[in-house]
Amino acid sequence: MKILLVYPNMPLQFSLPHSIGRISSALKQKGHEVRLFDTTLYPPKGRTDEEKRIERGQIKPYKVRGLKQTDMIEDFKECIKVFRPNKMMITFVDNTIDIGMKLLESNKRPIPTIAGGVSVILGPKRFKTPLIDTLWRGSIESFVFPENPEIELMDDWTVFEQERLFRPMSGKYYKTIPLLTSYGCPFSCGFCCAPSLRNVLGHRKKSLENTIRELEFQLKTHKPEFIYFSSETFLSMPMPDFREFADVYKGISLPFWCQTSVNTINEERAELLKEMNCHRVAMGIESGDERYRKEMIGGKNFTNELAIRAFRILSKAGVSAAANNIIGFPMETLGGIEATVNLNKKIYEEMPDVQLNCYIFQPYHGTRLREFCETKGLLRKQCPDTVLGDPVIYNPYVSDDKLREYRDHFYEKVTGKRPE
Repeated sequence: MKILLVYPNMPLQFSLPHSIGRISSALKQKGHEVRLFDTTLYPPKGRTDEEKRIERGQIKPYKVRGLKQTDMIEDFKECIKVFRPNKMMITFVDNTIDIGMKLLESNKRPIPTIAGGVSVILGPKRFKTPLIDTLWRGSIESFVFPENPEIELMDDWTVFEQERLFRPMSGKYYKTIPLLTSYGCPFSCGFCCAPSLRNVLGHRKKSLENTIRELEFQLKTHKPEFIYFSSETFLSMPMPDFREFADVYKGISLPFWCQTSVNTINEERAELLKEMNCHRVAMGIESGDERYRKEMIGGKNFTNELAIRAFRILSKAGVSAAANNIIGFPMETLGGIEATVNLNKKIYEEMPDVQLNCYIFQPYHGTRLREFCETKGLLRKQCPDTVLGDPVIYNPYVSDDKLREYRDHFYEKVTGKRPE
């Protein structure tokens, strides 16, 4: 059977989606012929999130490469005409629903269509349309291998065109392969849909043996220059496993990116990250107001001192890090935002090369804080456009203009310097 995978994505959002890699792998193992239509490299309309992040000093400038010069809709119709799929499978997250629906609407040939992804899992009512025949709300493994839903799949990145394996990091393009060491997140932050997804899909940790096996497979298949560990909390693996994995990875020594929680950082882990050639660790601070972080956000049960200590430990080990922050939470005060700035000032003192990221809260479907906003009547729009979007909830304590000011000048407020 010929199956066309459709990946509607925001322009220049370079991360490779494990959902596509895994479903392609599973379908090919079943003997299906698989093609992919990916919208990532079509030219954006207006400024992209990446350009905004450069302006705000969050990431280094880079020259965009690989943009397509053709029309996305016409290319999609041509893809269907040439490939003539028996089925289509499309994945949705909140900010790609419009793009995905435009693609499906452009197809005039009836093709059975299956939709999945985070948005379908958490809000299936939004996808009751004649354009979609089936909604799938479970795991990829259970969809393709119902007789053995615990099967371990290795992501198939050959379904993407070669240009998509390259992404910019610190202003330079690297051939990058993503890798998961676990599925889901053990924490329950109110702004994140991971807790709701965990209720449906569970939180699964890959065995150390399978993690190493896939790493070696991807190295042999693609010969990457960079590894992107996309697990929600990379250092949540038990310490004995991390030591063993580090010993293996030190023999590979490719630069890599990962994300983790500040309360998983200690001196031994930091030293191992350095020896493994870690490029950067991203850690969520979210709010500098300890009480708000604990009572409203949840899942961030650490003190400000522990956060500062984590960056101090990494800095001493020579490992770079990024501090992720969110402002404009429901009912957050200007004092709470100032607390976030002040905490980041202390982090900056410990690590002058820290990457400072600041975003305005977006009430994604399936999150506890979205439910709070709905209950309190704070929602002004149904869905955010992008993770770097403007305020979409009403805040009685902080104006939209003030939120934009703090977001756009966060780097300057923390460091006292303008972005280079």
